[in-house]
Amino acid sequence: MTKSRAGKGVGKHRVVSHKAWIEARRKFLAKEKKFTRLRDALARQRRALPWERVDKQYVFDAPKGGETLAELFGGKSQLVVYHFMFAPDWNEGCKHCSFWADNFNGLGIHLNHRDVSFIAISRAPLAKLDAFKKRMAGASSGSPRAGTISTTTTRPRSPRRKSKAGRRSSTIRNPTSA
Repeated sequence: MTKSRAGKGVGKHRVVSHKAWIEARRKFLAKEKKFTRLRDALARQRRALPWERVDKQYVFDAPKGGETLAELFGGKSQLVVYHFMFAPDWNEGCKHCSFWADNFNGLGIHLNHRDVSFIAISRAPLAKLDAFKKRMAGASSGSPRAGTISTTTTRPRSPRRKSKAGRRSSTIRNPTSA
């Protein structure tokens, strides 16, 4: 027997017996497993894609001065890049990116043990990123901690290189260790 119950923010939603819920959940689980297998197959295909040789010498603005792409690897064989969305004309970073940046501090030890370096990149100038970092460091929980943005953020100096907006991460192999 199906009943309807209105809840705050939920609207009308079906409420069923345990037996009916188990049946619906089993059907949905089959779809989830199919999706997982498809996602795994796509991931294998992505990892099998060929790599592109980077011949151009990119130099990025970094807290300690200009760094080349190879230097961003920090001696590791892989580099994970997170695009922290903060346009040069914005007054603050993306609220979703700021949420994730608040959790970057614990990544280092785990990634270092796997021969991986991590950076967050942004199109905003470092001075603007530093000001945002300082402002957010004093805010309540959920804001980027000190060092999260300015110590890991770089911006391409090359005027022909455009960053694409998005919250995807990419793994890049170190060109000097290939």
